[in-house]
Amino acid sequence: MIRKWGLPWYLIGIGGTIILIVLFVITRMPGNPITGRGGPVSPLGLAIEVFQVAFIGLAIAIIIYESKRRKQLSGKTASETA
Repeated sequence: MIRKWGLPWYLIGIGGTIILIVLFVITRMPGNPITGRGGPVSPLGLAIEVFQVAFIGLAIAIIIYESKRRKQLSGKTASETA
């Protein structure tokens, strides 16, 4: 987000993080389709998942904020030139 790569890359990052969260949840369930057994849930693993969810929330908030700010700036410049 700091380098301003653009909306498509931000959405890819959010989607990839969601996939990682889903894989974590699936592999912790007993009888899961990937490993066939449930794995242990460590406190560090849970902390990482919390940070991943926080990343998704912050990324979405930044995207919404930036899109609203761009609309305001483009609206001001259009009205100033008219």
